[in-house]
Amino acid sequence: VLTGLSGNFTSPGYPGNYPNNARCSWLITVSSGKFVTIRFTAFTLEGCPYDSLTVHDGRNATAPVLATFCGSSSRTITTTGNNAFLIFKSDGSVTRSGFFATFTA
Repeated sequence: VLTGLSGNFTSPGYPGNYPNNARCSWLITVSSGKFVTIRFTAFTLEGCPYDSLTVHDGRNATAPVLATFCGSSSRTITTTGNNAFLIFKSDGSVTRSGFFATFTA
């Protein structure tokens, strides 16, 4: 769980390669009435559908999906509320350096 006006998070092992069969999640919560903006300063995953980072517009995995990123494609994304839930998954082979992300309210 990440809270506050700003912060950062990374894939496991960053800046080294993330492990195979990784499953990580982050809940980001900012002040009520604010929105979560996530920016990636580095992003390198194996291509879809093997490894991915999914951003949900809410507190958990049942919230609507805002975006799914893989390969080297990412963009700045902003939620419609004060929560974001992210899930990173990697398969059983091929790893990359992953990502470094910042969030702001």
